[in-house]
Amino acid sequence: MASQAPQTIAKRRKNKSGRTSSVFAESKLRRAALWQAVAIVQEPSASLLAAVVSLSDPDLPFFIADGDLTVAEVGRGRHANALLTALEAQRPLIGQLTRLLLARRAFPADADEGLRIHCHSVALDATRTAVTVVASLDPGDSAVPTALRNAAIVHVTRYRAEAAQASARRALEQLDGSAAPCTGAADAAPVRPAFDITPLLDLIPPGFVVRLPKSSTASGIRTISKAILAAPDPLHPPPRDGLYRALIVNTNASQRLAVVTWAPHRGLPPYGEVRAAAERRLPRAFLSPRQTGAPPPSLPPGACESAVSDASPFDPADPAWLDAFDDEVVFDWPQPQASAERVRALQGQYGLEAIAWYQPHHAHAERAWGIYFDAANLDAFVCSLSLDLQREGFRRGSDALAARLGIGLIYEHALFHSQVEAALTWMELQAGHAKFMPYQTQVVMAVRGTDAWLEEALANFWAWSWISTESMMAMVTGVLTGEQHAALERIVQAALDRAPAGYRRWRDGRQRELWRTLATQAATGKPAMAAPGIGMPIEPILRGPLPFDFGPMDVPLRIVGTGKVAARLLTSPATFRLPARRDLHDVLTRHFGFTAVAGVGAGGTQHFVGPEGQTFPGPLQDPFSQTHFDALLALLRCGATTFMGLRTPPG
Repeated sequence: MASQAPQTIAKRRKNKSGRTSSVFAESKLRRAALWQAVAIVQEPSASLLAAVVSLSDPDLPFFIADGDLTVAEVGRGRHANALLTALEAQRPLIGQLTRLLLARRAFPADADEGLRIHCHSVALDATRTAVTVVASLDPGDSAVPTALRNAAIVHVTRYRAEAAQASARRALEQLDGSAAPCTGAADAAPVRPAFDITPLLDLIPPGFVVRLPKSSTASGIRTISKAILAAPDPLHPPPRDGLYRALIVNTNASQRLAVVTWAPHRGLPPYGEVRAAAERRLPRAFLSPRQTGAPPPSLPPGACESAVSDASPFDPADPAWLDAFDDEVVFDWPQPQASAERVRALQGQYGLEAIAWYQPHHAHAERAWGIYFDAANLDAFVCSLSLDLQREGFRRGSDALAARLGIGLIYEHALFHSQVEAALTWMELQAGHAKFMPYQTQVVMAVRGTDAWLEEALANFWAWSWISTESMMAMVTGVLTGEQHAALERIVQAALDRAPAGYRRWRDGRQRELWRTLATQAATGKPAMAAPGIGMPIEPILRGPLPFDFGPMDVPLRIVGTGKVAARLLTSPATFRLPARRDLHDVLTRHFGFTAVAGVGAGGTQHFVGPEGQTFPGPLQDPFSQTHFDALLALLRCGATTFMGLRTPPG
């Protein structure tokens, strides 16, 4: 069916002459290949050269495998240009690099031994017939993937061994007189086997070249963005988070080239793409205008004046974050009993939403949606759990254990709400009309505050499921006796029970019918079940895994106000290996001399422009991904530990 799509579109659109316009059909399909906004990292370098050669270039595999080659000057006389043209015809890679070096006057005065240049990177174009080779004048400046370099070394070594054997056989034949008589220079040369570069193709990163006639940063980003949107590569899908890298190479005084590369995403469609597709195809499914504030449910509207800090999301099932709270952590709570009583009263009125809540992207703007932790209430909740642990005989490490338990429980509760919205976003794309907002206005508002509020019951069950598994319990608590295990379960259950109507039904999460009812309510936007009065068998859309690439790292995490537990999260490299957007702005502007420039790129994306003209896209679309951070570290030539150490501590 896919091959018939261009014809189907072409039949519906004709040009002025009455004939079908296949170009129109092709362009419409090609433009639809990228849903997400494009983010571009620009890295200019005076030491880089770029050449575009065919796959049959005789020097290409050796340059990749050896990592360098020697370029000799062709001379400066009146025949120099003719010699250079002939060199480009026979050995295009060396010929193009020689011409570029001559234009830059890069050859030293005494160039008898030539100039050593190094393989920086390579990129395969969409037609799989040409390769862009980026060479560097600096030794050690290489971005060639290790797998490609190793594979090239193996194939080149085998080729050289076969060539040596062929030369040896030729020499032996000449010695014993069995060789055919030479009739020319070609016959005198040793027979070389053909080099097959096909095994390397799938290892060469995708890429293409864009001409940048102007020098301004904004125009360069726009030109590259248009090129990305206009020429998608069918064999190399777009990156998961829309991030492209552009190496800016000056070919002469008036012309620049951008060598654009990316890391293709070949898995399930990422949640960022699903969200972007829903927003573009179904704008009426979203609140307009979307909200921008962050009012905690435990406070009246407009009462929150605390600062909001962006944090890096993490997976509660990944044990790495637990290291932020070792058994030596002691918080020394002021007035612990009063704090515990205060948060328990809030829990009784608002449930776990008193400590953390979820703001859906259907109703909140890009910079406002996500999960919010109230830092002060988080402290009080952890303090309350710590007192409970101490009463049950947990002495040493009770604060640390309470922090691990408290964060995991409330985070998993909030993540379930994001799972519900993610599932309905997917259903919207399938149905072609709004699902989430009707569910919010017609179901949630009707059952709020009653035992029929199933989403909150199942969110609490989701949190209980996180800690009730033996493996997670062991990672969070360590080795426990049978009595300690039972005591810990009582503490967690009491914390989940300390909640309003709906929340307290969390134990019913073991019942399949509860999941089916909620899934049916979400899908239909109606609180009551249609005849025969039972939920439809579609509960897997809520229980996961979802049919697209979705996880905790796809949901922004933010901290409201300041607190001891949140501060430890924000400053621990073991917990947050990614910088928050606030930290990004702080470190780039204070330590690396970058300037924030708004209104640059697709959708007005903010960019940071460095002192040498390099640019980095500000992550306005949350969350700040690991791919973005890795690209930033490569741009800065800085390690993650060094970068994270430059952050200003919160508060």
